[in-house]
Amino acid sequence: MKHIWLIGAGLMAQEYFKVLSTLNVSISVVGRGSKSAKKFKNATNFDCVEGGLEKFLSKKPKVVEFAIVAVNVRYLTKVSKQLISYGIKSILIEKPGGLNKNDIESLYESSITHKANIYIAYNRRFYQSVDLAQRMIDEDGGVSSFSFNFTELIYRLEELQVPLVERKMLLLYNSSHVIDLAFFLGGVPNTIKCYHNDNSKINWHQTSSIFSGSGVTRNGALFSYGANWESPGRWELIINTLKRKLIFCPLEELKIQEHKSFDTIKHRFDKETDIDNKYKPGLFKLVEAFLHKNDISLCRIEEMRQLTDIYYKIANY
Repeated sequence: MKHIWLIGAGLMAQEYFKVLSTLNVSISVVGRGSKSAKKFKNATNFDCVEGGLEKFLSKKPKVVEFAIVAVNVRYLTKVSKQLISYGIKSILIEKPGGLNKNDIESLYESSITHKANIYIAYNRRFYQSVDLAQRMIDEDGGVSSFSFNFTELIYRLEELQVPLVERKMLLLYNSSHVIDLAFFLGGVPNTIKCYHNDNSKINWHQTSSIFSGSGVTRNGALFSYGANWESPGRWELIINTLKRKLIFCPLEELKIQEHKSFDTIKHRFDKETDIDNKYKPGLFKLVEAFLHKNDISLCRIEEMRQLTDIYYKIANY
């Protein structure tokens, strides 16, 4: 039986545990404070080790092969590097892996030094809607063009009490979810031209608040994007093939437009097999791929390193 360490005891860790508890694995959950450990116990009926990772490792537990890091974004890199140094060879880290570009680079360097496989947990790659779209794209001969919108619901940040450190890098911390999915399905940019407004009305994100750009992927597909954080909107991704238009809005759903029709038909998944209805969408298939070392769709740290450069250009960081 595989043994996995789940580092973190917050809401996201609870979602991971919900998936892991249905798989044939032995789980150790490591949290920090007694309050979060108690909440985790109440939510999962499973005991969480208190005191944080350093205390846990000081007792010299036997090295396991797998670990999932689901701690606060401020500690993602630190905790992950501690695990790498301890000898864990396969680590799945919550998005985006660190506070900034330097953190991502540091994780990459550590993975090379210790020969560890590090992945960033972009669960939207594993939506059922995305899996179906991939099959249609293959049938149609690939993506010819695509477009996406990553407008954020700025008013919700106050409601959710999102820390300032995360708001200042909002595109990396949150918008990258939809941008990653766009480039995962449509192709990684070979060239990209980015435009930004120079009079942002968002005081904590002065680098830009309105975004526009376009480019060409390595496979020759044309793409464009836009977002206006000062105006209403929502995430959207549109993929065009030679036969179909595939529309993700919301991203969990797939609407299909065929040639010679103005109608867009929403695909309905069978309720009995709708895995994204039973767990946090995309998470079950993500964890399953990680544990089975099926990394075709996983975001490796090498890939995240390259994508982060693109995110910085789009955001004007």
